[in-house]
Amino acid sequence: MKLFAALCLLAGLGLSPAGADESIPPETLDPGADGVFDLLFVGNSLTYSNRMPRMLRRLLEQSGVPAGRIEVEALPNYGLEDHWERPRTRRLLADGPWDIVFIQQGPSAGEGRPSLLEYTRRFADEARRSGSRIGVLMVWPSRARAGDYPAVIANHRRAAGENDALIFPAGEAWQRYRAGGAGPRLYGRDGFHPSRLGSYLTALTLWQCFDEGSFGEIDHAAAMGSRRAPDAEVIRRLQAAVDAAYGARDAKRCLP
Repeated sequence: MKLFAALCLLAGLGLSPAGADESIPPETLDPGADGVFDLLFVGNSLTYSNRMPRMLRRLLEQSGVPAGRIEVEALPNYGLEDHWERPRTRRLLADGPWDIVFIQQGPSAGEGRPSLLEYTRRFADEARRSGSRIGVLMVWPSRARAGDYPAVIANHRRAAGENDALIFPAGEAWQRYRAGGAGPRLYGRDGFHPSRLGSYLTALTLWQCFDEGSFGEIDHAAAMGSRRAPDAEVIRRLQAAVDAAYGARDAKRCLP
């Protein structure tokens, strides 16, 4: 990781190392004082499908990123408001500090937007009390409502930006990959939940905030928990989709 990577979490807390050039935006995340990343996922089936958090752990381990405790509190059809009212979720949130608390709900293109904004704020405020930081995990609309992608992207970016949260634009990476033409599908059979490749693209989008390594250096079959890896052209498209999702704005990786 680059020397200035440590600025990422410090900047989020309003801190800067002495003499640091604050004009240089951070590229990747560094772990906390214990030297490992402790991560909490709060979401629903879009998070836990195909054991996506486990894919992320494998990616971190392959690239030598120190992964510690990774907890997943994800339940079917749950939104952030449901989790806020759930005592177990609140206890886990308080059981910090977590380097990142990934929060995820449905696409929130229209009717879910107020809830996304309000409960991102509540979770972010609560996380700060335990020394944790929120990361907004952007998801995707159903295949039948692909026209909602711009609103999904805008609403998640706003939720992150208003709350000094990290942004993990998996939904935008999905949009970029799909715009690249035919190929293995990201959507599962129901046209909403992810296929294994869709979950893997989500994990890759998260991983790229922890390590700037090339996708060509990864054992993709092992990371996916699959017998076979995607072919080289699909890997190229996955890399291009993630790069485009993070490079589509002036801010650097993970920042709103």
